[in-house]
Amino acid sequence: MNVPDNIATKRKSISIIVVVDNEKTDIEKVVRSVQSQTLQNWELILVDNVSNLPLSQYQELDSRIKVVECKKKQNICYLKNRGVATATGKYIVVLDPGIYIFSSMLAKVVVFLDTHPSCYALGTKVLVTEKDGNKIEESWSVNNEKDITMELEVHNRLEYSPLVFRNKREFKYRKNMQYASNYDLLLQMVLKSKAIIILPEILATYIKSENFLYDEKLCNQRYTEEAIRYWYHQKKENYKDIYKEIDIKHLSKYASKKLRTEMKLKKYFFEKDFQKARKYAKQLIDIDPSKEWRLYYMDTFLKGTLTRVGQGVRKKI
Repeated sequence: MNVPDNIATKRKSISIIVVVDNEKTDIEKVVRSVQSQTLQNWELILVDNVSNLPLSQYQELDSRIKVVECKKKQNICYLKNRGVATATGKYIVVLDPGIYIFSSMLAKVVVFLDTHPSCYALGTKVLVTEKDGNKIEESWSVNNEKDITMELEVHNRLEYSPLVFRNKREFKYRKNMQYASNYDLLLQMVLKSKAIIILPEILATYIKSENFLYDEKLCNQRYTEEAIRYWYHQKKENYKDIYKEIDIKHLSKYASKKLRTEMKLKKYFFEKDFQKARKYAKQLIDIDPSKEWRLYYMDTFLKGTLTRVGQGVRKKI
């Protein structure tokens, strides 16, 4: 792709960081989505985690694309830090596997950050789909841009969103928090009183795992989020940094009884072991007698029929 000289030589407005593993990201789709942006003053940094994909061809065809190579497989946090260290843009966007941005996304976040100097980081509303494009849901959002700094203490409101932040090299991804690395970075920002905003417009899509009810990655993510919140509150309230004390081999110990029970329910429900799933559904009803867990309990007798019908209805909405 031929790039005009004034764009090729000018300091980039924004750097997009993508970690590339085999099969995890449709790299051709990522590159097309970036090249189709209405804002063209960007750089795309592909951090190659020893994939066998021909990434150099993108670099050769478009001078705005850089490939950062690793000699051996690395932790996702190390890879993201390599990307951040390479970035020259005024702002940084981190795209996790499965996230693809709409053509107006870069222009809109750059304008917002340029005109809101107090905003340090932001995310957007996201359309969550299956691989075939069928809608699963829309991510959490609000009607107008909203400061979610304090909400992040309780919820990972940017779970599916691209993460955008100012390129000031103030924060680093931390190895032990790899299953929820963006959330960990966000709470580091919150501790330093940085303002974090969510934009209400859908500016990206996230293609969710086929096993969107339960998979090991989701379980690890939920438990890691709880560990991050535990670290955050210890740091904020007790002025104690217990990061190095986090037991990464037993992350579930930081989770509430409700969350541990929910993960077991969904695991056995997904595996169609409805008798075991029923046991944990009953326990959840005792902890939290909400409609969701009662429906799961009923559905264990119907062998997942209600869940399948619900998924079908959601796709048509």
